[in-house]
Amino acid sequence: MCSDCSGDTTGVVRFRCNLERYYTFSNSSVSETRRRIALARQKAVVLASIWKNRNIKTATKVKVMKSMVWVVFQYGVEGWTLKKSDKNRIEAFEMWCWRKMLSISWQEHRTNDSILTELGLERELIGRVAKLKLQYFWPHHSGKCRTVGTYSPRRNHGRVTASRQTEKTTDTRH
Repeated sequence: MCSDCSGDTTGVVRFRCNLERYYTFSNSSVSETRRRIALARQKAVVLASIWKNRNIKTATKVKVMKSMVWVVFQYGVEGWTLKKSDKNRIEAFEMWCWRKMLSISWQEHRTNDSILTELGLERELIGRVAKLKLQYFWPHHSGKCRTVGTYSPRRNHGRVTASRQTEKTTDTRH
């Protein structure tokens, strides 16, 4: 509920828009995921002339899909909290994109794996989302696990090894 300065209730705020990103009262990103998928689908439909053109190679169409359609979807993904249903929706959107690009109808009963093998691709949109979220919170991460720095304490804890024992006995500074 919102109230003004006099204390009168003015109404219920269900969401607010800030820089093309909608924030809900419950901080759920389900509606934002759906909205972004809808915007990206509109972009894919607008590019239908490219998908139908036989003179354009499939590899070029894949690059256009990733650079013009997926970018619309990925805007603001860093702040989303993804649930399992959201991940399933994103994977379904990815396969819809490939089917739309190849002009494959649902009536052809083709499996997702057969489409991915035809394109020579693997599922990668959910991985891109995870990478963007990780880079947002850890900006210097390159996507590979690596050691950021090493920590070497001044002394080893635990039992003294035989070599350390001889070092202690030969040390005459004390």
